[in-house]
Amino acid sequence: MPATFTVTTLADSGAGSLRTALSSANGNSGADTITFSVAGVIPVTSSELSVSDAVSIVGPGASVLSLTSSGGNRVFNTGGAAAKTAISISGLTITGGKATNGKERILDIQPTELHQRTPLFIGSKKMMEELEGELAK
Repeated sequence: MPATFTVTTLADSGAGSLRTALSSANGNSGADTITFSVAGVIPVTSSELSVSDAVSIVGPGASVLSLTSSGGNRVFNTGGAAAKTAISISGLTITGGKATNGKERILDIQPTELHQRTPLFIGSKKMMEELEGELAK
């Protein structure tokens, strides 16, 4: 039966954390909801947050709550969820990633023509650095 879990701490793990709420939602059948009674920055440092079941993560607002990957990994890992599993994330900002064309940051590119095209790769800093290293070979 679907349930609602509330995040009550900005800590990466432990009682009341987003990691614990996701673990509970993953273990509970049905489309659960995760809400927040905190504001600020949640550092995702120990490992990626695993999402393996239907869930709606509803933050208090993008300017109020953010998740940041300070360890260079991605914030969420949905690889354990079945295809077409409903996963919704709203009302928060996810930071700590990187956008690149394979050679330089997307925001550092100065267009030289009106309809200039460039590759776009988005992911964790660690993943994008590995990609840039491979493309430089």
